[in-house]
Amino acid sequence: MKKKLKVNDVLATGRKMVIFPVAIIVFGTIGSVSYLVVQKQLPEWVFPLALVSALVAGWICWRWMVARWKAWAFPNVKNNYQLTKRAAQEPLLWPSVGFFDKPVARLHKPDHLVLGADQDIPKETVIYYSKSKNLAEMALFLCFVVMGILVMLFSGSNGYNAGYLVLMGVILATLEYREATNTEAQIVINHSGIRTIATIFKSWQEISNEAVKTVGAKGTNAYLGYDFPGGSEYLKIDDYNVEAWQLEVLLRVYRERYAARP
Repeated sequence: MKKKLKVNDVLATGRKMVIFPVAIIVFGTIGSVSYLVVQKQLPEWVFPLALVSALVAGWICWRWMVARWKAWAFPNVKNNYQLTKRAAQEPLLWPSVGFFDKPVARLHKPDHLVLGADQDIPKETVIYYSKSKNLAEMALFLCFVVMGILVMLFSGSNGYNAGYLVLMGVILATLEYREATNTEAQIVINHSGIRTIATIFKSWQEISNEAVKTVGAKGTNAYLGYDFPGGSEYLKIDDYNVEAWQLEVLLRVYRERYAARP
C-alpha cells in the first residue's frame, strides 16, 4: 500500500510546482526583453507586447500547474478535508476553468460536517480577513505597479499613460494591505446568533433566510445574507478566511444547535 503524504508536505510541493514556473515565465520574459530593449537590440514597442504576452503565458501556466497539483495531491494525501481547508487559505486552490478542470477530481463537501453535534465545529467561530488572500492580491497589484513603471521608462513619452496603471496599482495594493493587517473580527457566529462587522448581534430567533449567495460568472463573488426585523445583512466574504461552502455549513450547524437547545 502506497504511503500517504502529510498535508504540509503536499502544500510545500504545490508551492514549488505552481509558483516557481510562473515566476520564471513572467519575470524571465520581462527581464530578458527589458535587457534587449536597453541594449537597442529590440525596438521599444516590443516591451508592452512582451509584458502582455508574459502575463498571459504566466496565467496559462498557473492554471495548468494548479490542475496538475490537484490531480496529484488529493489521491496522495492523508486528509483530503484538511488539505482543502489549508490550501483554500493560499493561492494554490484558486478555481480552475475550462479544460484545466478535466484532470482534477471533484471535491465534495464532507457530509459529516452538516451535523449539529459534530465536534469538528467549535462552539463559536470567528472569521477574519485572510492574510494570505489579501497579501497575494497586494503582490499582484504591486507587479502591475512595477510593470507600469517599466513601460513608462522604456516607452518614453508614449508610456505616460501607464501612470494610470501605477496609480491604480498603488491604491489597490494599499487597500489589500489594510485588509491583510486588519485583525478585527468580521463575522462571529455561534449557537446563539450572528454578529458581523456591519450589523450588531442578532439571535437566531430574529434571523431568517440566512444563506451564502454567489453572484457573477461561476460564483465570482460570495456574500453572507440574512434578514432580521427592520433590516437585512448582505456582506461580501471573498477576502475572509472562510470559503462560501464552509460558511453555509456553519450557518446550518449553528442553526441546528440553536434549535436543539433545551
